[in-house]
Amino acid sequence: YLHRWWHAEVAVADCLRCLDVPSPLLPPQQMQRRLDALGRQAPMHADQRAALQCALMRRLSVISGGPGTGKTFVLARLLILLRQIDAGLRIAVAAPTGKAAARLGEALHR
Repeated sequence: YLHRWWHAEVAVADCLRCLDVPSPLLPPQQMQRRLDALGRQAPMHADQRAALQCALMRRLSVISGGPGTGKTFVLARLLILLRQIDAGLRIAVAAPTGKAAARLGEALHR
């Protein structure tokens, strides 16, 4: 483990901590109504709904999980909700590898 890698890791963690602040986009009651409407369109698991709630309450969200856990599903639903709330909102999506980023881009494009 090289010192420069540790230093880079600490710097990234510090930047992420600065972004991780509460920033609710909707009042709780309105958020619940939108999540309910979205759930009627495409049923979702309770943990997927919780992930969407968390993402709507903070400036920074990290969606993780193993294969087939619904990460892309959650992300697609989150983008739908964000687009409904503010069509001009700037959104950044990242993936750990170029291949994963390409797959994610394809899935979201569909």
